[in-house]
Amino acid sequence: MNRHGSVQTPGTQLDARATSSTTAMQQHAASTKRRFATALVATVIVGFTASAALAYLTSVGGGSGSAQTAAMQAVLISNDIATTSSPLLPGGSGNVTLKIDNPNNYAVTLVSVVGSGPLSFTGGTGCTLENSGIVFADQSGLNVTIAASAADQVVTLANAVSMASSAASGCQGATVEVPVTITVHTP
Repeated sequence: MNRHGSVQTPGTQLDARATSSTTAMQQHAASTKRRFATALVATVIVGFTASAALAYLTSVGGGSGSAQTAAMQAVLISNDIATTSSPLLPGGSGNVTLKIDNPNNYAVTLVSVVGSGPLSFTGGTGCTLENSGIVFADQSGLNVTIAASAADQVVTLANAVSMASSAASGCQGATVEVPVTITVHTP
């Protein structure tokens, strides 16, 4: 009699233990096979990946190519001058306007405008460089895009020219022409 009050034969108890032991061994064997299969699949994937990477990294090839460069054409200021675009008053400043031609088939960047000679005047009565007190301030650090194939693209330089408060009254109504040199860069 067992502790539950039922009678069992000794062979029955062994069969239950044997069945339990056999099932555990089968489960363990199946689990081991699954782990082995998973490891095998992972190894095969890693092997294929490594082979593909090695093939990619060690591939060789050859060929040739050529290119031709073209010289940048000169970017010019229309009439080689800049003009005042706002009236100058004694003691004040005004804007200067440039018209720029870019014959290249690509845009360029205007980076500086520098005075390159004496100012000249049209209009007014008796206005000269000596009695006008007009000065052009060189412009640097500019970042103005000049379009590809531009013709007469207008660029305005704010407050780039000034007139002394002692300017001759004959300079009233005069137009000031400022010879300048520009510097452009390709983007």
